[in-house]
Amino acid sequence: EEEQSSPQMAAPDGGWGWVVVGSLFFSSALVFGLIRSLGVFFVEFVQYFGESAQAVSWITSIGLGMQQLL
Repeated sequence: EEEQSSPQMAAPDGGWGWVVVGSLFFSSALVFGLIRSLGVFFVEFVQYFGESAQAVSWITSIGLGMQQLL
C-alpha cells in the first residue's frame, strides 16, 4: 500500500514570521511596561519640573504615542 501524503508547502517568509511576531510582542510589552512604570515617578516629575500635573502628563502621553507609531 502506498501512502499518499499532502505536499508540504514552504512558508513564504522562510519560516521567520513567528520570530518577527514574538520579537515585536516582546518589544511592545517592554515599552508599554516602561511607560506604565512612569506613573511611579509622576509625583517626582511634577515636583522636579515645578509644573502642573497636566503639563507633566505629556511625558507619558508622547511616549505612548511614539510606541504606537512603531
